[in-house]
Amino acid sequence: MLAEDLLVLILITLALLLIGIGIGWSLRSSRIAGPKSSDGEVVPTSPAIGTEPQASPDGDVLSTLQSLHAALSHPEDLSTLVEGALKGISHLLPFDIVELNLFDRTTGHFIPHRLCSPRSSDFVTGMGDDVYRLGEGYTGWLVEHRESLLLPDVAERGDVRPKVRRGKFPFKSYLGTALTDRDEIVGTLELAHQEALTYDRHHQTLLEAASAAIALSTTTLNLHSQHQQCVDEFVGITDIQGAAAWVHEPETLVEQLAKTLATRVGVDVLCLLLYDEDSQSLIGQPPFFGVSTSVLTDDLILPSSPENPLSTIWQTQKYWISNAAVEEQLIDQMELRPFAEKAEIRTLLITPLGGDEHRIGAILAGNTDAESIFSEGDAEVLASLSRLCSPLIEASQKLTRDQGADETERVDPNAAGMILDSGAQPAEETPTGALQWAEALLRISAELSSSLDVDRMLERTLALTSELIGAAQACVLLLTQEGDSLQLRASFGERGPGSLQTDLEPREGLPGWVMSHNKSLLIDDLSQDARWKALDNDAQEQRSAIAVPIIVGDEAIGAMLFTHSEIGAFAPEQQRLVRSVAGQVGGAIKNAELYHVISDQAERLGSMLRSQQIEASQSRGILNSIADGVIVTDSNHEIIL
Repeated sequence: MLAEDLLVLILITLALLLIGIGIGWSLRSSRIAGPKSSDGEVVPTSPAIGTEPQASPDGDVLSTLQSLHAALSHPEDLSTLVEGALKGISHLLPFDIVELNLFDRTTGHFIPHRLCSPRSSDFVTGMGDDVYRLGEGYTGWLVEHRESLLLPDVAERGDVRPKVRRGKFPFKSYLGTALTDRDEIVGTLELAHQEALTYDRHHQTLLEAASAAIALSTTTLNLHSQHQQCVDEFVGITDIQGAAAWVHEPETLVEQLAKTLATRVGVDVLCLLLYDEDSQSLIGQPPFFGVSTSVLTDDLILPSSPENPLSTIWQTQKYWISNAAVEEQLIDQMELRPFAEKAEIRTLLITPLGGDEHRIGAILAGNTDAESIFSEGDAEVLASLSRLCSPLIEASQKLTRDQGADETERVDPNAAGMILDSGAQPAEETPTGALQWAEALLRISAELSSSLDVDRMLERTLALTSELIGAAQACVLLLTQEGDSLQLRASFGERGPGSLQTDLEPREGLPGWVMSHNKSLLIDDLSQDARWKALDNDAQEQRSAIAVPIIVGDEAIGAMLFTHSEIGAFAPEQQRLVRSVAGQVGGAIKNAELYHVISDQAERLGSMLRSQQIEASQSRGILNSIADGVIVTDSNHEIIL
């Protein structure tokens, strides 16, 4: 193959690099010691294929980076992110074991997720469910020093030792780095090999670049989860209070509360059980959500004896999760097997009904799809909302008893049930060349993902991309908030930041054209193109250019412009590459904006939740202390209920 043809194929591949198309590789030489599910079980994974560990320091590196970026850009959940990160690193660097240790702030431990070669499987099996604590082994050193640790030969470094529970440490070469986001520890990313001198500074650079993206992706995923949890709690509280405002009859209130709770947590079946002191049993309160009342009524009269584990759960625990209900033996001991079988429950969540001081029963929430597993976030939301439900149920029962069955209030079912819905194969090339391209592109990806400072991110990305394609000057222009002009946000080259007009019309010049047409441009001779608008105070006349739009969603929010003083300085392959970078820039800008929006919303939601909880507490006190009824007035003392 001619060298020119080889370069074309390489650059086309690079142009497609880091565009999210999903994970499409198979693990050729390793097996996963999988991450644990929320109930502590090991997630099953595919068996090993092959017998020797092997990285891909050739053209496969490019497709690996593409897949790694896809896995980190839009992970469905933590398990997907971990699997994609481990597989990506295992194809990028040589390993016998690769370990992603994520920091659990609730326990202060680092939870390991591992990928290993067949010859290291016995060692990994012997590690069992062990976790890392601060100060322990290489992981502790990384966390303490917040820097990378490169040990070409582990025997030559006596001041830092690995943590080994039993047996000998079989690895002779080690490389690790701390995962941080804005100086906050996220975890560690570590590799080890059974042969000495496996890792060098180049491997360290690649690992550090990849770790920045993994750290930010993990933080963003956690933030999204926390934000959604806040939203679910807030909307749930609103819905519960809305139902309580319209419904006083216990059966209808139970129906609305069950519907609200099921909607907020996203479950197929939900039942409320109240404790009956006379029979010392938990009794299901129809109607149930997602299943016929006639099917389950007789199956939801459960003795609450000390021997029944269900008693311990609803009286003392915060929640209980089983994501394998069919095999769970405790369900038999709770006498819940008939319920689970008739409702076809595959995953089960149980929370108390009420707060720590006063619990009146339990909530059973289940899914009929084995893939719909419960997380601790789901349990936290349900447990939190249950605290609001219990006083309302008690107050409703009390009011109904005192007023008599004939005085049950009319129900507006519509208001009561209102829920706020919230290519081509990589070209062959030398290992060194492929790794150099990979390092450059990883650096760009790392710059885009390692900071939420948009201006700093744009400056660094412009510099790296310009060096990559040989541009003399470059700039990024973004629409103002009003959308009536393009503003210079970053520049590269001899021209200073103030030398470019910052009051360009959105459709003016090359930037305006690519934005309005959603197309990139490659111009060999700017003097022959009427769309070109010269830049002020250029050191010399610019003759060729690449211009690409920056797209977020379906909207063009700006443009990237790269120029050179020579005619025909750029090739079509570089144009495609720049467009790929622009796509990442759009995603990074969106992520930065989303991060701030979520942070602001979470803060506001927290304040609103506290206010709602105070109001709910006040309402509970009123409802519990007044037996003859409740009169509610507005700020003008007009009776509204």
